[in-house]
Amino acid sequence: LTIPGVTIKGIQTVLDARRDDCGPRTIAASIKTGGTVYDGVAVSPASSWLMFTETREVNPFTALAWTPADLLALQAGVKLVS
Repeated sequence: LTIPGVTIKGIQTVLDARRDDCGPRTIAASIKTGGTVYDGVAVSPASSWLMFTETREVNPFTALAWTPADLLALQAGVKLVS
């Protein structure tokens, strides 16, 4: 898949999270590309809603710029670290 005239500068994961009454927690954005899971930086939500963003300029599986095909196959989610 190609999109003429389009250059992908990177991807950005966005977590909008808050801590409930479960006590301190640590979460991370997680992506799966090339059959491998890559966890982002662990963050600790507060008791009010906060937005955590992380930008990945290259595909960690290929160490190359993202392609449209990479984005079509990408899976993303949230991991409970602790």
